[in-house]
Amino acid sequence: MAAFRRGRALYGESAALERLAESLGVKPLSAFGFADDYYEQEVSWHAPSEGIRSIEALRQGLGSLAATAPGVDEDLRTLASVLRIAGDQGVDFSLMLRLSAKDSMQVVRTREVRQGSFW
Repeated sequence: MAAFRRGRALYGESAALERLAESLGVKPLSAFGFADDYYEQEVSWHAPSEGIRSIEALRQGLGSLAATAPGVDEDLRTLASVLRIAGDQGVDFSLMLRLSAKDSMQVVRTREVRQGSFW
């Protein structure tokens, strides 16, 4: 559940992280999802190892972004740890950008009716 509450720093610095991924020659986080089947968008699934490769490269390349954007490294570290668990269990993943009020019942409801689970 701690991981489920993270991600705001990734969202806030998404444009900078996209540029960083491009400069490092790895897939940006946006390549791993952001479609939402709740809104009838087609969700694509990815091997956790692909996400971990990008996340680790981003963490190593953060440099000054880590100092100016608190929480980014922690969000990336949390995401990588969840993807390692998914990899150990043989579960593919898709990132989802869900902007809603904290502890929104909509999030709880949609999380419960989905096939699979949120991290």
